[in-house]
Amino acid sequence: MNKIRILFLLILLSGIANFALAQDSNMYKTLVKTINVNSSFFHSGDFYEKAVFFTINMSVNEKGMIDSVIFSNEKNKDLTSLLDITKISLELKKNKTDFIRHKNEVLVLLVMVSRGENYFLNFKNGEEILNNWIEISSTANKIKIPKRKQIFLSPMLINSQGAKYPDKF
Repeated sequence: MNKIRILFLLILLSGIANFALAQDSNMYKTLVKTINVNSSFFHSGDFYEKAVFFTINMSVNEKGMIDSVIFSNEKNKDLTSLLDITKISLELKKNKTDFIRHKNEVLVLLVMVSRGENYFLNFKNGEEILNNWIEISSTANKIKIPKRKQIFLSPMLINSQGAKYPDKF
């Protein structure tokens, strides 16, 4: 049953990719460069047959700079072991040029991190992935700034060897 849910989740993710509304190449390169996984945890047995699925909501102010960064599930142990959320937030907020085209918008980036040997959707944490998907829907409500259009960026997949897709911009 869990495999069916995971398959549904991946199909839904693929569908969202078709509805991507904005993709700026410099901006996306910055996101790819900024979102780095902890390779020792990523390649450890603790992350074997697991995946983490989350969103990063970035609120861009009237100057074109990110003023707030919210992850959909900051309490997920695997997510906090994989990513330095504080460092990613600070790096994104320091950027003064790559988000200027998105003034007064909220950018939403869907990210899935999984190991490459998980070709057959044999995830041990399928229920957790579904709970993370549910958490994503409430993340937009955490941004208290009114009247900012929400833009969904092309999803990012980080898999074995730390490769990040899409790799073509």
